[in-house]
Amino acid sequence: MKNTAVRAAAVVAAALFATTATACSNSGSSSHQKEDTGANVKAAAEQATASASSGMPGMKDGASKIMTSNVPGLGEVLVDSKGHTLYVFAKDTTDKSTCTGACAKQWPPAIVTATPKAATSSASPSASVSASGSASPSASVSVSASPTSSAGAVRSDLLGTTKRSDGTLQATYNKHPLYYFVEDTKAGQANGQGLNAFGAKWYVVDAQGKPVLAKAPKSSGSPSGSSSSSSSGGVQY
Repeated sequence: MKNTAVRAAAVVAAALFATTATACSNSGSSSHQKEDTGANVKAAAEQATASASSGMPGMKDGASKIMTSNVPGLGEVLVDSKGHTLYVFAKDTTDKSTCTGACAKQWPPAIVTATPKAATSSASPSASVSASGSASPSASVSVSASPTSSAGAVRSDLLGTTKRSDGTLQATYNKHPLYYFVEDTKAGQANGQGLNAFGAKWYVVDAQGKPVLAKAPKSSGSPSGSSSSSSSGGVQY
């Protein structure tokens, strides 16, 4: 009888040990899974942050300030606060964008959170100090508080926004949606000038809100545009 009781106690102890070990194992596995999930979420967030701050064309609110910049062969055209060239699409016959899906990947819309502000670039006020201790001027951006009649300056009264099909706001100028071109990888490029893609042509635009029909300069690497060398309001939207 005594031996039977001892054996029973041993069986119970063994069962309890097995249960405890299993629970600890599951707990440890769950903990590792949570750690792995947390690490993946953190990595994704870091990647998204890096992408958002990379300055790539189409970056949100890059067009919160719009100014003009001189592109050789095209004259003064609209660019964003980073100097990236902005375009209009001849297929947009109203202020509503017709460029979505694959089109929007090649020609990213100029996404903003509010109506853009007119800005001008100047090359004086601020100065930077080089390693040798000498100061050199650097470009700065000032915001225009009112419309201006200067042929080369952005007009505040022509700036606006339009709501895209996904609910985001896209900057407009003279009631035409503005876009970037994915192959413009740095400021000053206009590789999309005159290209015929997704059903119509793409043009840079001047401060008066008219498409510039000049051919893209060879240095930009763009195939071809119109043979006209002046801005025109003849393009129908």
